[in-house]
Amino acid sequence: MKTHPMLPVAPELWPPVRSFTLESARLGRKLRVSLAGKAAEADDRNAMTLVYLLDPSFNLLAAASIVAFLESFALLAGSRLQSVVVVGVGYDTQDLREIMALRALDFTPTAQGGKVVPLPPFQFGGAAAFLDALVDEVSVAVERQFPGRNVTRVLAGHSLGGLFTLFALFRRHDAFAGYMTLSPSLWWDEQVMLREAEAWRPASTRRTAVFAAVGEKEQAPGGAWRNENFSDDVIRGVRQVENFRKLSSILSRNGSSTMAVDSVVLAEEYHLTVFPAAFGRGLRFILDSLA
Repeated sequence: MKTHPMLPVAPELWPPVRSFTLESARLGRKLRVSLAGKAAEADDRNAMTLVYLLDPSFNLLAAASIVAFLESFALLAGSRLQSVVVVGVGYDTQDLREIMALRALDFTPTAQGGKVVPLPPFQFGGAAAFLDALVDEVSVAVERQFPGRNVTRVLAGHSLGGLFTLFALFRRHDAFAGYMTLSPSLWWDEQVMLREAEAWRPASTRRTAVFAAVGEKEQAPGGAWRNENFSDDVIRGVRQVENFRKLSSILSRNGSSTMAVDSVVLAEEYHLTVFPAAFGRGLRFILDSLA
């Protein structure tokens, strides 16, 4: 009979999290960076994947728990998942309105959102500065904590974070090896990221993996909270699934032989329910593609 290693008891399965604040010169304010996962504590393998995750106030524990789940069942099957740490890049506040205002500024590529979605009186258009802070400050501070490790960077974002992930892909392609854009807000500024996608051609020959996902029900009426309580008129105007299919076609057409692309419409998922299913699938695709 095949024997299996003992799994930890339930409390020990919960991924450990440690955090630090970083004073960003590029942004002129503090960011809060959280490292989640067993590999963030100790790991004897040289290679590791750092998943830089946007919006950790909402999704850090979900993402880290998915990694822990995969690690546990790989162990149960007598194998090991690649070493993965989820790096939440967030804000040094617990005030929800402040978090929403900061993400609105940092994740949007232009100052104009468009006419479809009613927007609060926030500032927008800070994606370029946030991308510089993420690549030139945050990643340097994080990776300094893992000297001698062979690090693979992945960027993951949902909604406006997914929009920003596409912005990063098009503007600083070599900054990350993997990109996970989940339910990206492609409606922003009259589909500005679709226009950028049409014009973009990867200049690098570096291996890259891009995973994109959207929920099948994101364009369906009657979604209530699952689609952010937007009215059916707004949902129709956003055209989330329709725009996503355009993005998928563009990425497949304009990619290169060194860029692996997977884009999926996840059945029965809405804008606010898609993350758990999409993150697990996207992580597996990116790890397999870059192995």
